[in-house]
Amino acid sequence: LRQLHAVDDPADERFASIVELVRCTFQVDCAMLSLIDSDSQCYVAQAGFQLTGNDRQSAFSAWALAADHPVVLVVENALEDARFRANPRVVGPPHVRFYACVPLVGTDAAIHGVLAIADCKPRRFATEQLAIL
Repeated sequence: LRQLHAVDDPADERFASIVELVRCTFQVDCAMLSLIDSDSQCYVAQAGFQLTGNDRQSAFSAWALAADHPVVLVVENALEDARFRANPRVVGPPHVRFYACVPLVGTDAAIHGVLAIADCKPRRFATEQLAIL
């Protein structure tokens, strides 16, 4: 991602329609597509509340990326999850409660980022929804 300067670019409008579609489909407060390098997370498209980049350690998506295999991460209530209850985006604005993401896996099998949804209220996430996301 650094060689492509992908994490240095501002929000990319090419992905705006994708995140808006995802936000409307799941009826959540926010949807985002972010790229992640070794140190940080850069949002290339967002719909709903606007977030700025994260350091990788405090990013929700870091938990999905830490696995040996790409997995869907679902956090139904961040206040009840030990990994996230002290996260600045949970205890402060935008007060994230629900979060789900899927890794974006390149043709080289490397994970380059995530497509994610978030909401300010706890939510259940049905198994069928995993396939859609």
